[in-house]
Order: sequence, then structure tokens, then C-alpha cells
Amino acid sequence: MVLLHCHDMRTSRPDGGTALANATIKPDFYARYIDDSIGIWTGSHQELVDFLTYLNSLHQSIKFTMEDTHSSGSIPYLDTLIKLENSGAYSTELYIKPNHSGIIIHYTSSQPMSTKKAVIRGEFRRAIRLSSSQTARSNSIKKIQDMFEKNGYPKKLIKRLLHEVMQDQQLHHRDDQRHGQRQHQQQQRHERTRQHDPDSYLVSGAPLHR
Repeated sequence: MVLLHCHDMRTSRPDGGTALANATIKPDFYARYIDDSIGIWTGSHQELVDFLTYLNSLHQSIKFTMEDTHSSGSIPYLDTLIKLENSGAYSTELYIKPNHSGIIIHYTSSQPMSTKKAVIRGEFRRAIRLSSSQTARSNSIKKIQDMFEKNGYPKKLIKRLLHEVMQDQQLHHRDDQRHGQRQHQQQQRHERTRQHDPDSYLVSGAPLHR
């Protein structure tokens, strides 16, 4: 299995669905956000090269470039780095383009401190949300820490705001668990009611009788 990322530099927008439908070989999964596409390829690497050649033959103004996991084991898609293991499992973490300037609101700027703190919290939340494992989360968080340190933010402030975000994430996780438990308990009560009286049904969580 290979993950692929295609970027097209189009001057017009023909029917991409028709292009895929007419292809003799195609990805098992395909999705697109504006001009960035991602897919899963389970055929041979030569077939993948042939598919790219087919795409580039459809319109003279549209040329696709492609990255895949065949050689590197990972591909970037939007702000996410996707890593593919030999087993077929994959992980995700925050991706920052190599040519990214790294310039954000500088610590010494005239922006309100509340705004600066909100930006840091937002970036940490994004890094955590995009990370699929503890290792990936650590990598993503490190990227954000480095970026803010390069923009003059004190390490102590960055660590304190990270701690706040982590605590908030834990609270949300516990709330989700409690909500799931309540739903499970409600379903169990409903099942017991149904076993006792098969003619009952639920409306807004309350057992009623027809």
C-alpha cells in the first residue's frame, strides 16, 4: 500500500470525477481539497507512475506533481504529515513546510498579551489534534515550541500555556468518557425495559407505552 499526494497547477477545472471514472487504473481511495489531492494506492509502483502520466495527458493546462510513501515512508498533506509503516498502519502529526518563514506575532509586538497567549494555545491545540500517538504529539508540540521561542517568547510562558492546554484536553476527554458512559447506561436501561415490556419504545430517552 502506498499513500500518494498530488498537487495540480490548473488554469481551468474539468470534471475530475470523469477523469477517474475513465481511468483503467485508479487509487482505492481519493479525496481533494482545492488543488491538493490524497489517495491510497495498492497497485504496483509502475502502475502509479502510469496513472500520473494519464492524469497529465488530460489537459494541456493541468500538470500534476506527486509525492508518495514508496521511498520516503511519509507524505505531507495540508498541515499534516502522514507516516506509513510496513504493516500498513499509519500515524499523523503536525507538518510545517520547510520554506515556512516561521514568522508569527513576535513577543515584543504591540499586540495585546491576551492575543499572543490565544495564538499559542490555538497552535498547541492544533498540534495535539493532528497527532495520532504520544510520540507524534511530542514531535508536533516540539515544532510549536521551537517556533514561538524563535519569535522571542519566554520558555516559561510557552510551557505554562502548554500545561493549560493539556489540562483542558484531559478535562474534555473525561467529559467525553462520562457522556459515553451515560449513553451506555441509558441504552442498558432501555434494553431492560424492552425485555420486560416488548411494546415499549423510547422518545427523548424516556420509555413510553404505545
